[in-house]
Amino acid sequence: MVFRRLSVWGTRNESNAARDVFAALALKVMLLLALYVLFFGPAHRPSSDAAQTANAVVGTQSAKDVP
Repeated sequence: MVFRRLSVWGTRNESNAARDVFAALALKVMLLLALYVLFFGPAHRPSSDAAQTANAVVGTQSAKDVP
């Protein structure tokens, strides 16, 4: 009988606000995860190696061409 009073979701007479908040937060987490996968997934990351990194940092111009 004690466990009936310790209900997480409330009784039938009370509002279901806790369940609604939990459902909204779960939906928000799922949508944020979907956005993360769509925009920052492995398919959207460029491949990088030492030559590409050095080219991006140092550049391709020789010292004669730089003013």
